[in-house]
Amino acid sequence: MSKTSIVIIIVCTAIIAAVAFFTLMEKPGIEDIYLINSDNIESASLEDSGVKDFPCRDSSIYVIIPVQSVKSGDLLKVEWVFMGGNGQQVVQKDNIRLEDGGGGRIAVYLLKRDSSYEPGDYMVKADYNGLQQKQALFTIAGTQVSNP
Repeated sequence: MSKTSIVIIIVCTAIIAAVAFFTLMEKPGIEDIYLINSDNIESASLEDSGVKDFPCRDSSIYVIIPVQSVKSGDLLKVEWVFMGGNGQQVVQKDNIRLEDGGGGRIAVYLLKRDSSYEPGDYMVKADYNGLQQKQALFTIAGTQVSNP
């Protein structure tokens, strides 16, 4: 084998290794978001997710945010938005500074007012480091209507 052939083989091997490395490397961020209606978040599973209609009483609403390859210090912002007749109104904001890196699930609870939720249409938005955003729409059923 000539020197040229050996150099070509080494360069091709390096290119293949680089492509394999970057292809297999997980990108940090939010995979998706899921809404869960549960009073016991520890027993809830993603099979319970996908709920789009919730009662205004007797349950708790969580957004579950699976994350992967996040770093310590990354910021996750969650906004709960009421979509009423007067336009959109942010009813809750949560800023979560991640203490540990890695992956897992983060659960964020929508707080109740006077032991119930305001009936109407809502949107929850999750933002990872200002680069990646996911959102989900849902409805809270009920008969009472007032401003949140």
